Amino acid sequence: FLFGARSLFIFVMVSVTSHLVASMQMAKVFKPPVHAHSHSSPQFAATSQYVVNALDFHAAADVLVASRDDDTIRIYNTNTGNFVAELGLKKYGCSLVRFTHHHASVLHASNKEVGGDTEAVEKSHALRYLSLHDNQYLQYFYGHVQKVTSLDMAPMNDLFMSSSEDRSVRLWDLRKNKSVDVIATGPHPVAAYDRQGLVFAVGGPGGNVKLYDVRSYKKPFAVFQVPADRLQTVNAMAWGVTPDNVPCTRVKFSMDGKALLLSFDGAWVMLDAYEGKVKAAASTRGENDDMSPGSALTEASLSPDGKYVVAGCADRRIRAWSHDNADPMQPLQPFATFDGHAGVPRCVKWAPRRLLMASACSAVALWLPWHVPNS
Repeated sequence: FLFGARSLFIFVMVSVTSHLVASMQMAKVFKPPVHAHSHSSPQFAATSQYVVNALDFHAAADVLVASRDDDTIRIYNTNTGNFVAELGLKKYGCSLVRFTHHHASVLHASNKEVGGDTEAVEKSHALRYLSLHDNQYLQYFYGHVQKVTSLDMAPMNDLFMSSSEDRSVRLWDLRKNKSVDVIATGPHPVAAYDRQGLVFAVGGPGGNVKLYDVRSYKKPFAVFQVPADRLQTVNAMAWGVTPDNVPCTRVKFSMDGKALLLSFDGAWVMLDAYEGKVKAAASTRGENDDMSPGSALTEASLSPDGKYVVAGCADRRIRAWSHDNADPMQPLQPFATFDGHAGVPRCVKWAPRRLLMASACSAVALWLPWHVPNS
């Protein structure tokens, strides 16, 4: 991995170890912006969270984007550690921001629902292809009629996929505004490509996961199910939620394609991507006893080497776990805990090429290790 020193200009090659990960500290914090013109509702002003709903690093450039509930996208340079720009997207808002292959263009979904006829509903839930250079839309993608739950770009071409509460996964091409194909799903699906672009996964409630070949996706070639007792062991169920309907909020492949990481409201579970067996699982409730739905709705993230999992927790801390030699029948215990966020850090992401981590509640933080071996 490349490691950015405190100056964010000097780089050395290091091996990633649990000691190095445990030494990570906030190197830069970007406080939430104040918009006098945004959300004049007294109720919104009273809560005044303006939380970040998604983070994404570009695969090759030193750029990070954050979509926020105040209807803005903010751009950061992760080499210099500087804030670059803010783009306002007031009519439909923004969520699930994802880079395309170009560092100056992103895809995003809406976080608002505009009522009306079928056309208005489709516009409300359309996906949008945005140029960060001039804040102009390059394309709109119509088809979903309910909230979009996940968005992922294919790693090798201009295809991407989305899932929605309308019980569908749609496959798209950046050059066309209509979906290439539609896959019917159960309630609240989430979807993601593997990093080679050969397979995609569709996750559903209770940890049901279906794997599809990108060349032939009329039916899945594998179906996995997280055992109910594993979800109970890691305390994944909020009040009133049973093991078969606990929502899966994210599904991700490891970089080598050998593991699947599932995020839930209160836990994460790692599966063997070939056999579907549970490799490790952990709670993300931390020291918070709140079991209400959504209280621990955070996103787990794998380090690029696949050795470590990090996730925000309901007690406002971030925790790190090593799944090597984990007992799949017992909740995995973290080896490191990180403080610093004023709110629940719902988004945590590793940079793909550097030993750098980003996290966000209403503020965005960049993390670097403070104890680096001699080069």
